[in-house]
Amino acid sequence: MATTYDVSGKRPRRLLTTREASEYLHVHPNTVRGWCERGILPNYRVGPHHNRKFKLEDIQAFLEKEINGISYDPDYQ
Repeated sequence: MATTYDVSGKRPRRLLTTREASEYLHVHPNTVRGWCERGILPNYRVGPHHNRKFKLEDIQAFLEKEINGISYDPDYQ
């Protein structure tokens, strides 16, 4: 589990894994990966294996736009 710090360097901010993000969004991890590959969901590649990590704020913003009917997904029906 990766931890980053805000600009002040004081408050730790946790980054979510692909699995954690998929559980939060109630979708399969492959759906999250697909959204990342299409640029729909912001993500950060970290570590020697370039694992995807997600900021909770980005996921919440994604959900708010989905709830308000503004989809990030160009194939959204």
